Amino acid sequence: MASEVFQIRYLVAATYLRNCNHILEVGGCSTPITNYLGGAHESVTVVDPLVEPMQAETLNNRPCVVRHIPLNLQDYHPTGNENGFAVLGMPQLPLEPVLRIMRRCEVSVLAFPPAFLPSCLMFKAVLDSGYFDVTARIVFDFSHNDIGNLSDVNMAVRHLFVLKQKNTEADVRLSKWLRISSDYVRDAQKYAWRRNIRDKSAMFLRDHFHSGYSRLKQIRDNKRARNL
Repeated sequence: MASEVFQIRYLVAATYLRNCNHILEVGGCSTPITNYLGGAHESVTVVDPLVEPMQAETLNNRPCVVRHIPLNLQDYHPTGNENGFAVLGMPQLPLEPVLRIMRRCEVSVLAFPPAFLPSCLMFKAVLDSGYFDVTARIVFDFSHNDIGNLSDVNMAVRHLFVLKQKNTEADVRLSKWLRISSDYVRDAQKYAWRRNIRDKSAMFLRDHFHSGYSRLKQIRDNKRARNL
């Protein structure tokens, strides 16, 4: 996630959060959004169990309370002032705490790989809540770039969504995104099933045929034994 191309997601997210006074990011780990914000903010908080703890009183040479807190979201108590929210990875987070935060926010930026089923289920649950409008979707395909040690090329495709508080009761556009979120879940389930079959096949081959050379040697030795 620290490769240069993957960091583009943060620059895009920072653009959409530029007018938010109090930003909360869940996740971030080695690439917290603090590093990509260029505007004037009153507070920026990053909550992730693996983030390096940090506290500062300025950001971009302006007064700003910056905190990087190594906690799970379940153990963090939001201030209630948050009006910008970011999750660039979309793990399987507890839904209710996320919805409570997002309902206070003017802008929420969510990004995830549509091949990862837990992320798709989480995103669909957020849209199913009926509280938000989708104002933008941006698709990143990093598969032909330097993606570090990411072994599954399908995870190099990321969809970034910008959500805002719902303005109307009935919105045709939201219906479209609800259908799309269902498609995400269906396709991710198929991919998970295919990957499970592939992994089981690989385990079978590993357990029964340690290598092509070993298998050929076994056939040769058996043939020699029959000819003795």
